Amino acid sequence: MIYYAHMRKGIRRIAALAVAAATAGVAATAGAVEWQNAEPEARLGGRMISAGYLKGKVVMVDCRDYGQKTNLEAMKRLQALWAAYKSKPFVLVGSHTGAASDRRIAAIMEKFGLTYPIYRDFGCETAGDEISVFDETGKRYYSGGDDKAAQAVVGQLLLSMAAPQTE
Repeated sequence: MIYYAHMRKGIRRIAALAVAAATAGVAATAGAVEWQNAEPEARLGGRMISAGYLKGKVVMVDCRDYGQKTNLEAMKRLQALWAAYKSKPFVLVGSHTGAASDRRIAAIMEKFGLTYPIYRDFGCETAGDEISVFDETGKRYYSGGDDKAAQAVVGQLLLSMAAPQTE
């Protein structure tokens, strides 16, 4: 019984962290998200997705120029996140916002082992590097340029989905 009580406290603490992360300079939106450019012709590599596939999942959209070498470390970290959580109700979608050709992006994906879906201009609101994290209802919990902070929010949201808080 003591262990169970400690688990509940830990879950509440994690949920509080998720709320704190969501309110710390993060743009939260109400209502469902309209995903743009989820069509097959916008896909550059990785798993094929659709707007319906994203429903009920934590979704991270990574908007960046995938043709820039300066983004390589972030892409490697995101690949590790995808590998760790792809069996969970989670989807990572890369959104290529640069001018590099589809062929170049495919070559980069192959060279660096990127297996998560990457689409051209998928649901990005800005032209610069930005990451957004949405919960299973489509509410935005993170918007910014720090992939590590976004990964922490993903983990917290997945944890809160796995263990509902009931008293």
